[in-house]
Amino acid sequence: MKPLDELVKAVAALFGAAGFAKSGRRYLLMPPAGAPGNAVLAAFAPFTGDQTKVGFHLEWAVIPSAAFAFHAGSKSPSITWGVIADRVPAPPAFVTGSATELWSYPASEGPDRCAAAITEVLTGGLLDRLLAFQDPDQVLQAIDEGSLGTGLPTEIPRGRPWRYLSMHIDDADPSDLEPLLNQLQGAPMGNPFQDWWRERLAARSLG
Repeated sequence: MKPLDELVKAVAALFGAAGFAKSGRRYLLMPPAGAPGNAVLAAFAPFTGDQTKVGFHLEWAVIPSAAFAFHAGSKSPSITWGVIADRVPAPPAFVTGSATELWSYPASEGPDRCAAAITEVLTGGLLDRLLAFQDPDQVLQAIDEGSLGTGLPTEIPRGRPWRYLSMHIDDADPSDLEPLLNQLQGAPMGNPFQDWWRERLAARSLG
């Protein structure tokens, strides 16, 4: 087993206790079947550098449940599907150089020390915040408050209408959704989302 996979396995109990399911180097928490809401994805992305060290980014994304329908046929979800996404900064003991989001530790020492640090970071408030983001309104509130950083780029544009539509296309009142769709008419990044959202909304009306 590769060192990074040993680390991913070492934090399985932490993610499992919160309801996440493991798949490779990813942990995914889905909303209840048939219920509106967001999924949360955590992924360990390897970083190839010093061969004597284990380097990786710990990335997360909050993914609207409708995104799984949009990407039907994909084998696994991606961080890029997120309505918001970011990387978890590493504690100083695991930072090499100036890249504070790049975790690194000697491959010879095993995963336990790093797994303990990840557990401390996540249980220090980040995991609770990610779980709260299953509620789309919590995401919108954080956006409105400006409490989110720049984050990672995703396929969903950053404007509030895009984010609202991506999370509420299946449960908001159509009278609230139609003006937003009209507002985005002709936007440079309107397709394929805009057309798909209109089809999704039309399918709702057909019941």
